[in-house]
Amino acid sequence: MEKKKAVKMFRTASALLAVSALIAAVILLACTGFAFTDLLRSPAAVTQGADMTPEAYVTADVSFVMDICAVERDGNGEAKAYFAIVPVGDQFVLVRFPADDYDHFASLEAATRSFLRGVSSDMGFHLAVTGMTRQPPNEAAALLAQWFEDNASWMSQSGVIGAVEDYETYLGAVMIDSGTVGSVSYPSAVAMTLIAALLIVFAVVEIVFFCAGRYDLPGKGKDKRHV
Repeated sequence: MEKKKAVKMFRTASALLAVSALIAAVILLACTGFAFTDLLRSPAAVTQGADMTPEAYVTADVSFVMDICAVERDGNGEAKAYFAIVPVGDQFVLVRFPADDYDHFASLEAATRSFLRGVSSDMGFHLAVTGMTRQPPNEAAALLAQWFEDNASWMSQSGVIGAVEDYETYLGAVMIDSGTVGSVSYPSAVAMTLIAALLIVFAVVEIVFFCAGRYDLPGKGKDKRHV
């Protein structure tokens, strides 16, 4: 009797573990913004800022950085991310890039400045930016508009852009959040997705064992006495 009770408790615990693992996996995936759907496919290449829509996983080739216009800081005042103004096709869009990538973007900004001033004849390198597209913060969007207003005249006169009649034509409404997938950073998305996958595998194995009677009491052996 005690053995039956113990087996019943073990079966219940197994079922609870499987359900808990599935719930934990779903919570992890939800925390990433279900980034696995983006990880399973390649990011879409964008060449025009006007083609970008929010919450898409994209990649863009950044050949110029016109300015680094804003910095995002954490609660301790440390730089968390920067906002750069880059041309994507015939529009200027914001790219939010992690602080760890500052040296790359700062180098490209310096190279862009030298190129536009005629100090150098060509750009030495470019950056491939991959991440999610998002609506930019109001403050960053305002800085982009102010930057364009301050620089539209010389850019039009030098042929960088055409005649400016409507500023909105040249300003991208969507930014690229570099290094992110779903709602988290790329490394976090990969790690959390892998953990969720392991939890799902564990739950499936437990369910299979449960349904197959692996945790049932062993059946009574056949009576081997001969008549």
